[in-house]
Amino acid sequence: MMSSFRLGLKIAIADVDKEQLNAVGEELVELVGKQNILIVPTDVSNLEQVVKLKERVYDNWGEASGFLVLKKRSFSSSSCF
Repeated sequence: MMSSFRLGLKIAIADVDKEQLNAVGEELVELVGKQNILIVPTDVSNLEQVVKLKERVYDNWGEASGFLVLKKRSFSSSSCF
């Protein structure tokens, strides 16, 4: 098991794609243990769902010391960024 998870760090993962979310969640459970992973289907572009995600994290683990939200984006070949 990774040393950072021995320190009590937890991971909540969220995605609108439930199938992909569960696949990634299963891999993380194998690496760090079920007690360290929370899988929450969420559309992070929807504020109401993000608030529910936060509530699930707090309900399961109490306070959170930080949040990191990564949103996958698709760009067409003509996109500029």
